[in-house]
Amino acid sequence: MSHNILKVDNQAPDANGNFTVTGKTLADLNNVTISSASTDQALKYDGSGWVNSALPAGGSSYISIGNGESANYTGTGLANDYQPGKDRSGEGHANAVGCFTYFYDTSPLNTISNATITKVSGTDWIESITLPAGKYFVHGQWCPSFSSTGLSIGGLYSTTSNAYVSELASVGDDVLPSGETFTNIIATYLNFSSSQVLKYKLWGTEITTINTVANMGDYVSKYSNLIIVKVA
Repeated sequence: MSHNILKVDNQAPDANGNFTVTGKTLADLNNVTISSASTDQALKYDGSGWVNSALPAGGSSYISIGNGESANYTGTGLANDYQPGKDRSGEGHANAVGCFTYFYDTSPLNTISNATITKVSGTDWIESITLPAGKYFVHGQWCPSFSSTGLSIGGLYSTTSNAYVSELASVGDDVLPSGETFTNIIATYLNFSSSQVLKYKLWGTEITTINTVANMGDYVSKYSNLIIVKVA
């Protein structure tokens, strides 16, 4: 009979040409090899046949800080008369020259495995980021307010290695120190062989017109931002 000429898995069709094949899986196909199948796997062609494989990761992992929120810099807990960047060492201020600063975000995003974001206790002011070994691209800036024409120069500093790990960025409308050239944003590739704790640190003693904590207002929280993308 003509309708019995074609067969599938040795099964002949019925009078209407329909096949009924039961109890078969993908692994029964002669060009498919399934080994220990698990959730979220897919078929992948390996050059000679189809095999099960984990799905590739969906996009890059990253940290994003700074969402344009309004928060007064007094919330950092620093003394009201403290002036970031100015030499106050003779007045008992810790880290007075090249001091560490803060970013603000009530809900920072962090999808990098084993990375942590540390805030000043009881606040949403971010004081440090811990990154695991890996390769990263960093983009951002720290933006203070000024009492008059001024300049802020700073960059990402590793307290693990005790060194700047990014280029320095300048913000403000004052002239740069003689012989110095800076961009106005951080745009840096980082390659860490071990875990690093990072902070934003101001550089030099020429910075004299950044507002005190009491007069900084919400400028830092609104205009400062930092994005870190893990690329490998």
